[in-house]
Amino acid sequence: MVSIPGGTFKMGSNDFSDSKPVHTVTINSILMDEHEVTNEKFTKFVTATKYKTVAERALNPTDYPGIAANKLVVGSAVFTPTKQVVNLNNPL
Repeated sequence: MVSIPGGTFKMGSNDFSDSKPVHTVTINSILMDEHEVTNEKFTKFVTATKYKTVAERALNPTDYPGIAANKLVVGSAVFTPTKQVVNLNNPL
């Protein structure tokens, strides 16, 4: 792992309405793998260790108060582009 130092920068643009306002953002330092991990290497790791990703692990009901237990299902989202132009004001 290598350390990527954090810092402060200006985020946004005054040239585009969806990028306003320009504002100051500060991010923390992070650790990042020094070498890439291919899908093939990750598959070998998962097979050898029986590793479960966050999307595969059971959810802890105490982290989601008020949610029915039968609604706490694991999963992930996959986004695919639409075939037609869509209104970007609608998050759905």
